[in-house]
Amino acid sequence: MTSNNNSPKSITIFVCPPTCLPSEIPGLAALLKEVVDENIPLNFCQPFSLKDAEAWWGDLQKGVDAGTEIVILAHKHADDLDQHEKQSGESENTWSGRRLVGCVILYLAQKTNAFHRGEIGKLLVTKEERGSGVGKRLMDCLEDQARKHGRTILVLDTETGSPAEKFYDRTGWIKVGDLPDVVYLPDKSALSSCTFYYKRISRPI
Repeated sequence: MTSNNNSPKSITIFVCPPTCLPSEIPGLAALLKEVVDENIPLNFCQPFSLKDAEAWWGDLQKGVDAGTEIVILAHKHADDLDQHEKQSGESENTWSGRRLVGCVILYLAQKTNAFHRGEIGKLLVTKEERGSGVGKRLMDCLEDQARKHGRTILVLDTETGSPAEKFYDRTGWIKVGDLPDVVYLPDKSALSSCTFYYKRISRPI
């Protein structure tokens, strides 16, 4: 387990063991729905329910069990939850004295000519923790895991012009280019473009 308790809010970053994923799904589903409800493109359209979100995370179990998909979580300790969070009754993403505040997925490419590559999915952080460094710590942990699995290059895409794009620009990712009008926004009100990035995390052998 990878953790760091030096954050002012004592947020722990760790790799979710396969056996623990089912108990994390309610919180992960709530977080995913929260972001989709903000009209951020994540391959889903409205209406998008908690059941839809739970089913999506449940479908990851096979890959997590096989070790080809790695889910990394950020938990905020109960002692650091503010009074509103403690009284809000958000039981869907709070358990055992901790609250889920972020996640990211590392997909380990399985093609025989791509065992050096990793792909990034679903970097999600709750509204109240955005800008606090949680996203950077999640990605740092992800890069460590990618290295441990022999990956030397990572790739991702994100919404063009979004805060996420600025985050990747700041954290050492190399922009490849934009693909215009490639997906609809969740509410289907407009088309959205994607920006593609890569990052080398160690020298190729």
